[in-house]
Amino acid sequence: MEAVKDERRGGLIHFHNGRVYAQPAHQHSPPHLPPSTPHTIHSCFTIDTTTHTFVSVGEPVPDLSTFNGRVIDLQGRLVLPGLQDAHIHVHGFGQMCESLNVRGATSIGQVLELLAAFYATRPSALRDCWIKGFGWDQDMMTDSRYPTRYDLDSVVPDVPVILLRGCSHIGVVNSKALQVLSIDKTTPDPSGGAIDRDPETGEPTGILREAASQAAVVKTIGDRAVNKRQIEASLRECVQKGLTAVQTNDSDVWDIYKELQDEGKIPLRIFYTAYQWDIDLPNAPRAGERQGELLSCHRVKLLSDGSLGAETAALRHHYVGTNNKGMLIHEPDVLEAKMKMAHDRGFRLEVHAIGDWAAEVVLDAMHRAGVRKEHRPILTHCQILGEDLLDKMIEIGCIGDVQPQFVLTDSLWIEKRVVPSVIPYSYAWKTMMHKGIVLAGGSDAPIEDPNPLLGLHAAIFREDKGVVWRSQECLTFAEALHIYTIGAAYTAGEEARLGNIQAGMLADFVVLD
Repeated sequence: MEAVKDERRGGLIHFHNGRVYAQPAHQHSPPHLPPSTPHTIHSCFTIDTTTHTFVSVGEPVPDLSTFNGRVIDLQGRLVLPGLQDAHIHVHGFGQMCESLNVRGATSIGQVLELLAAFYATRPSALRDCWIKGFGWDQDMMTDSRYPTRYDLDSVVPDVPVILLRGCSHIGVVNSKALQVLSIDKTTPDPSGGAIDRDPETGEPTGILREAASQAAVVKTIGDRAVNKRQIEASLRECVQKGLTAVQTNDSDVWDIYKELQDEGKIPLRIFYTAYQWDIDLPNAPRAGERQGELLSCHRVKLLSDGSLGAETAALRHHYVGTNNKGMLIHEPDVLEAKMKMAHDRGFRLEVHAIGDWAAEVVLDAMHRAGVRKEHRPILTHCQILGEDLLDKMIEIGCIGDVQPQFVLTDSLWIEKRVVPSVIPYSYAWKTMMHKGIVLAGGSDAPIEDPNPLLGLHAAIFREDKGVVWRSQECLTFAEALHIYTIGAAYTAGEEARLGNIQAGMLADFVVLD
């Protein structure tokens, strides 16, 4: 699959001999469902590379030999509207590509083998620098426990190491990292985070949660040149996977994106979401700032809870077999104040909420902060909800930014972690769509692969290892495509220009091999 991008300035291009998937104009307001009128498969379309728009769709050129422009034979390939990733961390994905990947490890021993090999092959110039890795999952390992500082010490005792769980909400560090971070048995838990401790000695086990883990992650971030290299590599990978736009959550790299824009190195549309804690920095984007045609920023990101796999997502009921309800990153009044500050500055709001307690706190805070339908707020992840929360989302026009690939891994253990009463409103994408909530599809890369075809497949089949989880929530192909095209475009505020193959709209499309 590839995203088509023509470098020429001016002129027409006629694409023919293809199967071009075109949908009727929006029939719902807001566009929570695909049009009820069936799609049409055309054989051809023409674009104008001066305006970067579709000139015509389904109108063949009578004589290709006399066409005043370039002609491309699609050789029967399927053409879809431009696919967007509505929730991705482009910089984080670039960092991941240079880090230790332990995803798929089936034991702590295997994790340690991978760590040892990674350390042994590092360039000498990096021998004393932090080692960052990601992807372990205690639920997929035979040990059925978290790794500890002592596990890591047995392989790398003298260089600081952090290995993030697959969700990136908790990490394990070695003793050297704890020393660098000045964490010992007397260190209090940070606000919005926690340090796991041995129940007998009080010593840190090496597991750091949420804000505590992020304090270690910050230590691994490179200088500006490294960050730019990682972002460029990540953007190239996104294009190669067939994305034409990304809605990226990145911290304090707006100036790098602007530089890439000035250098003509932006290969797809970037809708940048700044973190709320960055908006007072000197290089932070202004609300509504646009740099050229491809780079803009209209919203900020806030966090309200953690993840289900780490049992830090905030739930209204205890996790099964525990006294733990997860963790709110901010007290409700603090979250509301942060929302109001961003909202009053003209930013749209995107808030991470995985658990139903977090979603309730977020939606109530949005309402009190004056957020209404016209502001198109976004609740990202929406994994555990309830009927009352769906009603609240509809009341304020809240968009659901969902990650269909999460179903594949989480379905293996979710019913062991949450009470049965919440299952009907867990990962309930079809229920949400048909109730009237606009959904957008994303990968949350580097948590999942940003290939949108994997997301489409997960949304349609919800199957892992031959088991389909809650088949009543499987989307049709049209519904799944909708959340990666029109739904994503609506989430970016660009549904009038993006999301369909239609004359007059921007010519963003993908051709499948």
